[in-house]
Amino acid sequence: SVPAEEASPTSMTVDVGQEAWFAGFHVTFGTATAQLDSYGGTVLIEAEFENTGDEPGSLDATLDLAYGGEHAEEAFEMDIPNVPGGSMSDGTFAFRVDDTFTFDDAVLTLGLSTNQQAVVPLTPTAGEAVTQEPVAIDAAGRGTADTLTIDLHGGEMRADQPWSHGQMEDGSFVLTLNYDATFESDFAGGFAFTAENVALRLPDGTTVGVIQDGRSQSIELIGPESTVKDLYSRFEIDDPAGGGYALLVRSFEDTEDEIPFSIP
Repeated sequence: SVPAEEASPTSMTVDVGQEAWFAGFHVTFGTATAQLDSYGGTVLIEAEFENTGDEPGSLDATLDLAYGGEHAEEAFEMDIPNVPGGSMSDGTFAFRVDDTFTFDDAVLTLGLSTNQQAVVPLTPTAGEAVTQEPVAIDAAGRGTADTLTIDLHGGEMRADQPWSHGQMEDGSFVLTLNYDATFESDFAGGFAFTAENVALRLPDGTTVGVIQDGRSQSIELIGPESTVKDLYSRFEIDDPAGGGYALLVRSFEDTEDEIPFSIP
């Protein structure tokens, strides 16, 4: 009898053309290649990793490549680079798949189900992307409480935390508000500005303070009749986030003002 011929190895390539933001990294996905034979094979996905934080690190994400009801195992070719803060490096996602693999319904998910996951379909037919791209918030206004004035000039909502290379839990975002603070008095000792001087009123009317991680609030001694620019406060808010908010301005004289803004 004539032995059955081995099936020739096959190669498939797609241009993923997607982006994702996770744990302080902006990942841009390039070419994905599958090399398969009758026993299965390997999927390699080229990617560029931009570290959006200040400190060096590598992408810390649980990875799941799903296709046809299967979940791939990570392959030894996996190359997740360590990237200096504010820099970019190339790398490769690599997975072992069986011989039924196709790109048609292949989806790469970053993060556990308890995280704000990023979802990367490898082809347009594979589903909707969830990029977790940060969103600029149009927040502006002035509030004065006794001798403290805050000029709010913008913000950002995001699912990741570049300052700690962390990821928010499912159902939550982090809202960063940017502002200038002025001490209106000529008191020589100045004004000790801390997280006690700001809070956020949520759409449901409740009030929350700054995230208590030691990295989410500017702390400044503001000189007499002086302004300190480019300060920030970070708050945890719900996903979905739409509604009316207010940044509360508080002095040490138990006076309060508010700067209303909305998130669409």
